[in-house]
Order: sequence, then structure tokens, then C-alpha cells
Amino acid sequence: MLYRDYESVSKLINNDTVIAIGNFDGIHYGHKQVLSKAQRFAEEKGLPFIIITFEPHPNICMRGKHTHKRVLCLREKINKLKEFKPSFILAQRFNNKFASISAEDFIQKILVEKLKVLHLVVGYDFVFGKGRRGNIDFLSTMATYYGFYLDVIEKITVKNQICSSTTLRQYLSLGQIQEVNNLLGNNYSISGVVKEKNNFDDELEVKTVNLNNIDNLALRYGIYLGKVEIKGQDKKLPAIIHYGLPINQIKLNKELCKIHILDKTVEDLYKKEVKIEIEQFIRPEMLFDSLKELKEQTIKDIQFALYYFKL
Repeated sequence: MLYRDYESVSKLINNDTVIAIGNFDGIHYGHKQVLSKAQRFAEEKGLPFIIITFEPHPNICMRGKHTHKRVLCLREKINKLKEFKPSFILAQRFNNKFASISAEDFIQKILVEKLKVLHLVVGYDFVFGKGRRGNIDFLSTMATYYGFYLDVIEKITVKNQICSSTTLRQYLSLGQIQEVNNLLGNNYSISGVVKEKNNFDDELEVKTVNLNNIDNLALRYGIYLGKVEIKGQDKKLPAIIHYGLPINQIKLNKELCKIHILDKTVEDLYKKEVKIEIEQFIRPEMLFDSLKELKEQTIKDIQFALYYFKL
């Protein structure tokens, strides 16, 4: 279902398609309008439904990794895109070669000739092609010329806030999780695979697991409250989540997501995929002069979490 190059998808297509295109970083209400409209049309017409996104984000490719923070990690983004039941998810590998494709060639050679688009759905601010020269007006002209339908989803607002990935990044950087969740229509989430066996801390009486390779998120470094869902299970486990740069990771500049699970009976999660749903920001990341101080603060965090979750 997941492909990294349009040529691979092209080989599997035999008839007209419905396509939704966007970076879809966050899958907020606006993104959901784009995706659900394309999904409905594909189902009504019995046509293949293709979701096209770009990986890495074009801004990361053009400006560098540390100039652009992500709303969602790739795993979580793909998981959320799957909820719209596409025939194909094309996470097009975005590199300098792909960035050099003109707006005209993107439409003619990729969308029309390779992917056989019949119906295209995009957001109001969609731009594309070399130098971002393609815009909605240009796309509309090309749709008429090549004979495919174009739907443009206008801006969506929630509580007077425009739903956009930029707004989400701003709120995430401030730790304003409630505002983020309002724009998403669900709790902000991170997914990953547990790389190490559970560590049970006798003193703290919690089980701790780490998710690696969850770096470059816009999320403020700090301590959060949320719930952990194990793939394939319905149960959600209350937890404390630490997203940030542990002392031993600072030189590597690699963020880590450490999860303290408050359910002592949880199974070993080694090599299992988990999803964290974040509900509330507790405090910013702190440096401690000793391990004792760290333990004392962690105990306070756990006590607050137990009160919050009414455990």
C-alpha cells in the first residue's frame, strides 16, 4: 500500500484514478476535508484512490532538516492516511531531482500520463513544481486542458483559528496541546516501535520504554500526560511522556521519547508498535544537578499523573 516513487504506482494502474495531494503534516480538519472528499468520490465511482504526499517534507529537502520541524512522525502520518482507505499511498521521495520537475511536467507527465488522474482534490494553498510556480489558478487551467475534475477545499477554521500545519507547529512549540488537539479533532499522537525491553523501576513503580527515531518534531521539549495504545489492542494505558534531549543524546542531537507507563501489569512491549496520545503538558524539560533530584521530580510528576488519571 505504501510506495516511495510514482513510477512504482504507475505500473499498477490500469484505469482512471482519484488523487488527493498534500504534505498532510498533521492531518488536521482541513486535510481531512481533502482526503474524505477524494475518498467519497473514489468509492462512488469505483475508482482507485491515490494519496500523494512528500517525504521528506519539501522544506527539509530545500532548506535543511533543522530549519523545518514536523507535526507528525512519518509512521503516524502513514497510519492516519490509511484510515481513509486509499488504494495506494505514495510518499513520493522528495529530493533535488524531483524538486527540479516543472509544474507543467508534474501535471502532464506524472498526474495525467503516469497516474491517470480523473479527479484531483487539493487544499486552497497547494503549490507545486520547480520554484513553487504551480498554484491553484494554474492547476485549474491545466485541469480544463487535460480534462480532469479539480476540487479545491477552502480554508477551514476552528474557533476562529485557521487549520494549518504552520499553526499546529506554533502551538506544539509552545506545548499548547489543547489548542493542537482542537485543530486536529483528536489527540496529538506519536507512533513508534519499542527498541528495548521494558524497564521496571522499583522505586518509581512504573514501567519505562523508549521510542527512538522520533526526532525533529515541533513538539516542545518537556513532560506530558497521555495514554499508550499497543497496536492490535483496544486498551489505552495512562502514561507520562518525556520528549526531549536526554543528557546522553545531546551531542548526537537526537530527541528521545521516554514513556513511563502507570499500569504495572503491562506486558513486555519489546519490538511492538505503540501509539502515544498526548493530552496535557505538565512542565518543560529540566536539567538536574544529581540523579536524586531527577528521581524526586519524577515522583512528583507521577503523583500528579495519578491524580489526573484518578488512579
